[in-house]
Amino acid sequence: MERRMTHGRARGATGPGPERTEVLHRVAAFTDAAVAIALTLLILPVVELAPEAADARVGALLADHVGELVSFGVSFLAIAAFWRGHRRLFEQVTDYDDTLVGLTFLWLLVIVVIPFPTAMLGAGEGPRIDTTSFYLATLTVGAVVAAAQTAYVRRRPGLQRGGDGPARLRALQAREAASAALFAVATVVALAWPVPALLLLLAMPVATRLGTGLDRTRRRRRR
Repeated sequence: MERRMTHGRARGATGPGPERTEVLHRVAAFTDAAVAIALTLLILPVVELAPEAADARVGALLADHVGELVSFGVSFLAIAAFWRGHRRLFEQVTDYDDTLVGLTFLWLLVIVVIPFPTAMLGAGEGPRIDTTSFYLATLTVGAVVAAAQTAYVRRRPGLQRGGDGPARLRALQAREAASAALFAVATVVALAWPVPALLLLLAMPVATRLGTGLDRTRRRRRR
């Protein structure tokens, strides 16, 4: 029934009713709350280090636990980037169906799992092959699911806003695909060199710009 409704709207209906709009707002609010909880969970292993300050200077404490601090910072930025992409997607969504909601919950599953490999990455003397690969593979899955969400909405005009929405969705999908590719490459590199694999994440801004640029070039060639 929902599929017929969204397709019917694409042919000229006025838009979703207030009940569906309210549900869409509730889905967005739920994802915001889940992301906030995941970000809070990230800091808990770092907070547990605070009692050690009673027997050590702050500088020495931070130096001894640089792994936990770096993994927290990287994961915080990763989740923030995932959330920003999700917000941009839902800015272009005016209706929903069961598949979009299912993809959203799959995306949330990855988000709430991220604190677990983050804690594993920060434990021990330094990044190991297994913990680093697991961590980067989790980020890869998150980026792939995000790109799948955007691709799904792109193929269904009945779920989208009008105006420049399709162009914004194309650019968003290009950035998410570039992020997924970088995470995947980093995961493969981590199977042999965990530290360089993590350093590859510094290239994320370059990768997303490259993805957007390739999408623009592809569209020019089609014209």
